[in-house]
Amino acid sequence: MENMATSSKLGPNIFITGANRGIGLGLVKEFAKQSDVQNIFAGCRDPNKAKELSDLQAAHPSIKIIQIDVQNDSTIKSAVTEVERILGPNSGLNVLINNAAIFGKQSGQKLSDPDRKTWLEHFDVNTVGPAIVTAAFLPLLRKASSAESASKVVNISSELASTRLLPSFGQVLYGLPEDVRGTKAIGYGNIVYGMSKAALNHYTRALACDEPSLIAISACPGWVRTDMGEEKADLSVEESTSAIVKLIAGLKHEQSGGYFSPGRKAIEFTPIDF
Repeated sequence: MENMATSSKLGPNIFITGANRGIGLGLVKEFAKQSDVQNIFAGCRDPNKAKELSDLQAAHPSIKIIQIDVQNDSTIKSAVTEVERILGPNSGLNVLINNAAIFGKQSGQKLSDPDRKTWLEHFDVNTVGPAIVTAAFLPLLRKASSAESASKVVNISSELASTRLLPSFGQVLYGLPEDVRGTKAIGYGNIVYGMSKAALNHYTRALACDEPSLIAISACPGWVRTDMGEEKADLSVEESTSAIVKLIAGLKHEQSGGYFSPGRKAIEFTPIDF
């Protein structure tokens, strides 16, 4: 595996939430291929249940599994303390990826049937969680950031957050056969997911303004074959995550506050309107 490693401009220290499966796990695998990434902090709620992540860690000493629940402030604080302990007093965090999210498929998401608990949970995990996690890691992000190599905050978002694209999602939903409506257009029925990600995009723009020494972006991974995206999705996890890593490595300061989405045909990330 050693001779397959490549070099990047990511920086040595990276933290990812929701790293035990799907996009998060895929990102861990991609970062493990980079020779200049020294510490991959793979955050998950229950490390004891993260078997695939643990197996990956056994093959890659750069991976450090960190317990963190984005809805639990004490675990967030403990995660920061553990990262500080591992890095020591002279190192900071180069990249923070807020990936942990929920996409509920139970009743209660639609406008005609809103359930308060369901809606609040989506916002707590998908919007408030990333804000709390980022605030906790800000001292480490600032420490590693420089004019030559700014630290980066990457919030994993969704095209379902786009108010500009919302009408087309409705047209897609009602133009599809009944057996497909629950797959490719499922997000349109779960309106609160898109709302929570739209709020996350707003937070990203605010963070970019508030922390000019950092680069903060929202990135949509595309429709990916994961537990959340389902088997009929367009992209494999590897296709999506390799594009995300390429995006992060090439970010420029003037792109801070932007929202990036992969093209439908080529896996190239381009900024799109909110």
